[in-house]
Amino acid sequence: MMFVLPLGIILLAGGMLYLLYQDEYLDRMGNRESDKLAAHRVERQFREMVSELPAEGSRQELREGIIAIAPQVEEEGYHLMVLDRQRVPVFSNCTELDEHLLGEETTPALFVGESSVYIFRSSNIVKYMFTYSGDDYHAIAILSRDLGGIEEDLNNITYIYRIRLILAGVLVFLLADFLLAYQLSRKLQNHLLALQEAAKEVKKGNLDISLPRHKELEEEVAQVYEAFEEMCGRLARSRAERLQYEESRRNMLAGISHDLRTPLTVISGYVQALLDGVATTKEQERRYLEKIHHRTDSMVQLVERLFLCSRLEMGEYPFNFVQTDFAHWLARAAEKLQKELGEEGEVRLSLPEGECPLLMDGTELYRVLQNLMGNARKYGGRPLVFSLALERQGDKLRLTARDNGKGVAEENLERIFKVLFREEEARTDSAVKGSGLGLSIVRWIVEAHGGKAWAENRGGLAIVMDFPVKTRKESEKIG
Repeated sequence: MMFVLPLGIILLAGGMLYLLYQDEYLDRMGNRESDKLAAHRVERQFREMVSELPAEGSRQELREGIIAIAPQVEEEGYHLMVLDRQRVPVFSNCTELDEHLLGEETTPALFVGESSVYIFRSSNIVKYMFTYSGDDYHAIAILSRDLGGIEEDLNNITYIYRIRLILAGVLVFLLADFLLAYQLSRKLQNHLLALQEAAKEVKKGNLDISLPRHKELEEEVAQVYEAFEEMCGRLARSRAERLQYEESRRNMLAGISHDLRTPLTVISGYVQALLDGVATTKEQERRYLEKIHHRTDSMVQLVERLFLCSRLEMGEYPFNFVQTDFAHWLARAAEKLQKELGEEGEVRLSLPEGECPLLMDGTELYRVLQNLMGNARKYGGRPLVFSLALERQGDKLRLTARDNGKGVAEENLERIFKVLFREEEARTDSAVKGSGLGLSIVRWIVEAHGGKAWAENRGGLAIVMDFPVKTRKESEKIG
């Protein structure tokens, strides 16, 4: 707009200036319509002069008649010359330039009683042949021009009009660009004011920002609006995550306090009983000490799990990744789990054919399986059936661990991975009900292997884990 609009105006102004230039050019060249009309008026004056002359008369009377019309011809800018057949002048007020321009035009024509008009660049000539007292005469009127002066005038005119065109172009560009810049600045000012108001809302804590949209909204401004709204959306999500994180931390502190207070209360009670001499026999004393040991051991395990969760969450836990056939490793792990489970239930295993290479930390993945089986032992059916199924799915391996319990509520399928979350509302015996850390540890270990974990209800609670198939070299390239 800042280029095309001024250019269009300049072309229009240039066209108008060109028409004015042409008009002045024709005025200097004498080729205007008024010059043609003047030539015909001179020709008409010749006719009137001849018609007023007597049929017979002397050469002097002819001269006097011609002298009478000479001023009228001069008013039109013409000089007059009348010659007889022998080219002897009867009357002439022509200048040397007129005579030079006439040249052979003074030669008598072959016609009589007729006139002719000639329009040249350097002159306009009107010729008229008439008969007086039996003799033929040749009347010539000429309007001559000094071409040298005309060319100089035309050069001046051209120069003046070029200067006018340049000045008009500069003026148009400045004016058009000023108006367009003013209009653009007003638009930008409105957009900046809208962003300023939105920033004030963000400062107040309102992150639900929707900037106004217009049909004529420039693409660049629309991109700025979208970036601002995206920033507000990210801030809103970040704030929600922070609030959720703070809520999780508060719940975790409350849970830790509860889980530690319960065994500490029990330990304090047994210690006080021992101090008060309640245990009167060695058997009672040993039973109280075993209770104290059991509660102390549960607290140690809880603290160790909390420490493990903290290191996993901060990414500071040292993993030892080794290239392993996951299917073969899983078969041996299932045997160990069955021994741990004993008569309490059954570990079922389903493996694909062939090798399943995986870059993994066997110790930590076995911790995952122990946590999952521990969860199944608390909430699974009786007798317990703990199933492990490994599948190949393109460039990943999927391991599904499922128990035969009642599962969890659909709204809690994601929440069970949160630290210290338990589906039951009442926290009673943490040693029986669990610490609420197992599944959090499971997810962190799986994610440390580059995978992901989620929960589903499949006739019991199923924990699904996807692991990307990576070799040691591929892992180093990615790292």
